[in-house]
Amino acid sequence: MRRRRLQNEKSKQWPDDWQLFDNHVKIPIVLPPPLTSGTMVVTFPANYPFKGPSFSFNDHASDIIYRTSPIFHKDMTHISNKACLCCDTLICPNNWYCTSRITQVVQEFMDITTYKVRVVERFLCKRLQEYYLHGIPIHEYL
Repeated sequence: MRRRRLQNEKSKQWPDDWQLFDNHVKIPIVLPPPLTSGTMVVTFPANYPFKGPSFSFNDHASDIIYRTSPIFHKDMTHISNKACLCCDTLICPNNWYCTSRITQVVQEFMDITTYKVRVVERFLCKRLQEYYLHGIPIHEYL
């Protein structure tokens, strides 16, 4: 079942540079600066598509990538409209459906990395505000 589903997805939606192996796919990811581009490895369980995949990016597991430091929680919630990046994404077993696609997982990863960059920009802007622009909420415009 898994092999047939993956072949079907590959033929309809996947770019040519995605490499499909027996139980995983390697996907080259180009991230905007200042982030480092690399390879995403999506691993499929035996009962895929009924159970969702797991992934790693440059040998870092998804739970580490999606983890947010407490100092960034408020801004992350404001930017992404997600209370928790782990619980509100397709990687969470409660949010995976058999109709979900790997392209959705990749797009979600790209969105989350964009959110994280924005959160850091807001954080740095707040720090500059504290020292130089007292009382002017510039970070609200980011």
